[in-house]
Amino acid sequence: MITADKWVRFQYYKRINEEKVQPALWSIGEKDQAIRVDRCGEFVKVAKCNGCGTKHFKGHTSCQVRWCMNCMHKKLLCWVKRLVPIFEAWYAEGNFVSMLNFTVRDAMPLTEPLEMLETSYRALYNSNSRKRRDFWQDRFPGGVRSLEVKIGSKSGQWHPHYHCLVMQRSGEFIKDYDWLSRDWHNIVGHNGREVVNSKGQPDMDWNGNVYIRKVSERRKNGILQAVCESLKYIMKVDGKIFGRDDGSAVNMTLFEEAYFTLKNKRQTSTWGLLYNISDEVENDFEEEETYSLVNFICQRCGCTEGELLDMVYGYMNKDRVLFDISNDDKKISAPGTKRSVQTDN
Repeated sequence: MITADKWVRFQYYKRINEEKVQPALWSIGEKDQAIRVDRCGEFVKVAKCNGCGTKHFKGHTSCQVRWCMNCMHKKLLCWVKRLVPIFEAWYAEGNFVSMLNFTVRDAMPLTEPLEMLETSYRALYNSNSRKRRDFWQDRFPGGVRSLEVKIGSKSGQWHPHYHCLVMQRSGEFIKDYDWLSRDWHNIVGHNGREVVNSKGQPDMDWNGNVYIRKVSERRKNGILQAVCESLKYIMKVDGKIFGRDDGSAVNMTLFEEAYFTLKNKRQTSTWGLLYNISDEVENDFEEEETYSLVNFICQRCGCTEGELLDMVYGYMNKDRVLFDISNDDKKISAPGTKRSVQTDN
């Protein structure tokens, strides 16, 4: 038996990869990506308690494919590792952090609202206007921006938007919101092109909105939750694209459009005091993980002694099992999910 929520989450994302992501990548001709996703998490590291024998999940090998559910979660943990201590120290100095959301009108195809979002954000952040540059430098000396894409719940159209976490020194929270809201709406309106609204009529209003709220460091796990919410993934596994978690099929038209539109798009970027954090996160993600039993404590019996096991998360008679390759390939787990991998004819 293996304990811990991390193991349950790993198994869930592994199943979603096999049932949704890997077949979808294969269907659009991205066979190399599909094979890498299929093999992600094939090798697992487990810590076995010498007292009670309980096994603790410590990590897995990664494919580093953007659409892999396990790798997206692992990348999020790298961001948490880097950002949470920085923000906690920032608060300790009397400052605060805010969450910003930049949106534009939902539209089809994805290239339309995505281009509007990117163009408008560049005009806000890299504008030739001294007023705007001074605003960003004075109010937001450091920050991180993340792109998320989904289908709007009401519109049924693409809804790309930016999540930002910004470091602030001043307490003029309301003035920041008023300025941002007004300027973002004006920028989006200025960049607008004619689109067809829900009534089939020509429309120039791209309805640019921005939302801002403070991150409460006093709230339990407030900073952690803000980082997770802002940097979670580029596209969530929801029913409109990947189908519900009941065996329903992936919407291949939407998935293919999203894949090729976002293929060369950067999901995250940083500036100011956080400028080098992106590179550090990438290094954390790409480095071969080192595992040790330093500070090991068994969650079940409290024992502090154990051993590290190298295992393969493979199949036996179409059932998921763990094989201990540290000890003559001995099978040590109960059956798990069923196997259904698409291959070349």
